[in-house]
Amino acid sequence: NLLSCDPSNRYLSAWNAHCFSEKRSKEEKIIHAKNIIDSVYKHIPARKKIHFVEPEGPEECGILFRNNFTTPFVYQLHNRFPSYSKWHLSKDQDPAYEYYKKQLQIIQSEDNDQQHARWILKAPMHLLYLDSLISTFPDANVVVTHRDPGKILPSNISLGLSSLTACTRIRDSQHKEYARTALMLLFFLIQITIEKRNKLPNNNFLDIQYNDLVANPINVVEAIYDNFSLEHSDQFHYNMEKYLK
Repeated sequence: NLLSCDPSNRYLSAWNAHCFSEKRSKEEKIIHAKNIIDSVYKHIPARKKIHFVEPEGPEECGILFRNNFTTPFVYQLHNRFPSYSKWHLSKDQDPAYEYYKKQLQIIQSEDNDQQHARWILKAPMHLLYLDSLISTFPDANVVVTHRDPGKILPSNISLGLSSLTACTRIRDSQHKEYARTALMLLFFLIQITIEKRNKLPNNNFLDIQYNDLVANPINVVEAIYDNFSLEHSDQFHYNMEKYLK
């Protein structure tokens, strides 16, 4: 959200993410996205607190991968299809990222106001496919946020269970099994991320601590821009301060 305060940046709006393939006007897509979001919050009230989104606000770009059925964490944590995740992780993800890039290009081509703005994108699933990400976007600047796994896991479990209980019949006795699956996936994600990072150029990446971001958000954002030699304007600072208030 903070990086989206920069007028030089472009974020993936929820209405573009949820209604990418629909032949509707922008206004109709915004209304439809609002209906989708309201429906999710109606059936999964806890999700509004965990993952709050507005139709014209930023949304995680992992949604675009659903358009070619390549979102393993969504299927594994929200619908419990471990066989799908196992199959998916064995496949070359370069084609999926090429399609992802094409979707972003189409969205950008339809926006005359921000033809040359930088894309600001976010999805935890990118950590699994850093090689495909950098191969598709060799000039990408990747910010990796580090947080205490002991705090990430309960958050992931809460988010996943809130969706799972709304979509499937899961008994209370299965919650422990679900928690074990979430722990296994978190461990796997960390392991894969380290392995792939070690094979890629360091200049594409910057590591920041989540606690630092919470304590001094503007300072951390400035450090990100300085690390990648990006300019940060007075308007950007004003927008961040306004957002944080």
